[in-house]
Amino acid sequence: MSLFRIFSVLMLAGCFSSAVVADDRSIPQVESTSFLINGVTAHRGDSGKFPENTMPAFQSGIKVAADWIELDIFRSRDGKLRYMAEVKRLAPEIPVFWDRGADTNIDEDIRTANQNGFETLVLHHSAVTPEKVRKVKAAGLEVGAWTVNDRARMETLLGMGLQRLYTGHPQLLLAMKNEWTFRNVVCEGTYPHHLQGVCADDSAIFWSFTTTLVKTDLDGQLLKKVPVANHHGDLCFHDGKLYVAVNLGKFNDPAGNADSWVYVYDAETLKELARHETQELFHGAGGIGFRDGHFFVVGGLPDSVDENYVYEFDGTFKFVKKHIIKSGHTHLGIQTATFAHDRWWFGCYGDPKILLVTDADFQMPGRYEFDCSLGIEKLSGGRLLSASGRCEKGKGCTGSVRVAVPDEKTGLKYVNAGQGDQK
Repeated sequence: MSLFRIFSVLMLAGCFSSAVVADDRSIPQVESTSFLINGVTAHRGDSGKFPENTMPAFQSGIKVAADWIELDIFRSRDGKLRYMAEVKRLAPEIPVFWDRGADTNIDEDIRTANQNGFETLVLHHSAVTPEKVRKVKAAGLEVGAWTVNDRARMETLLGMGLQRLYTGHPQLLLAMKNEWTFRNVVCEGTYPHHLQGVCADDSAIFWSFTTTLVKTDLDGQLLKKVPVANHHGDLCFHDGKLYVAVNLGKFNDPAGNADSWVYVYDAETLKELARHETQELFHGAGGIGFRDGHFFVVGGLPDSVDENYVYEFDGTFKFVKKHIIKSGHTHLGIQTATFAHDRWWFGCYGDPKILLVTDADFQMPGRYEFDCSLGIEKLSGGRLLSASGRCEKGKGCTGSVRVAVPDEKTGLKYVNAGQGDQK
């Protein structure tokens, strides 16, 4: 017999929801280890499409990939938190989301949540303020809101940094959270040299600032940084490791006095793991991408050359082939690279900055005036991550990333274009 387990402990204005076991052969078996974490609670199931608290609503909530499903049962007559405290005693690994009304005292709520080991405070959406969000997060708790069915209100709350929303429209919220991920993310801190490239995994963004390798969370909050050799360029993520294009000699020198390498770092700790020579890059290694088990390194270009080159290496960095891109001249060659959505995307310096787009075989369908010379990275859903940065004398250099999507006319465009951005 197939079992689907919904583990949820949710306090909700006069009633509470509990761990539930629903027995239904039509529901696929889901092990707890495969639970998603996306901050979307389907309120009484996918209740925007189906009658609330029904199996069709629950099944639809599962299908659209909400990570939790909420349903209601009555709490104890004395109004105490004894079911909830007992859950934490019996199964401490199950997170508790404590829902609070619009008029509760946030300081008392935080104190009670911490005393009982609850993980999340979920406020009535009308009572959410930036100050309350700051207080809850500062206390080490996740902050959420219930119940939000209006798109504009979702937008406002996501903008405040809420980590969980209850909604009767989980599919809409998931789509909006997907759009919000990486939206206008600014890397925390300033650095001595400018940004050279970015890459990301499911939980972190990695930034190469020439002499500093930086790891942040998806909101740009600093997790770790390490000093590195000058000149660390663009980087890519593969199999838990970071691969950085490094030039220790003269970059873009017509006489070929470069010294090209790929340095490898552990993505979790930023500890250096290996160095691979890539001396085939005659004018200096500057950018790197990964595709089908092979690494592709790009770099400098003298003024007299009207084509760009991509150097292919196998998984052990044995040289495979030199590819030619009939791109015309680009200033200092190619700085950043990624393979995404069946195409190569290359960022180049210049005035204006240039984006080169090729197919998988480096045949070039497009050359565009779009600036991704400081970083370009693949995202899901047909999107890409484009980096920018600036340096101020006496203050240092900063970096940020934004989501872009392919565009027939401009190569890429930002998904939230506005305020002078490229459209």
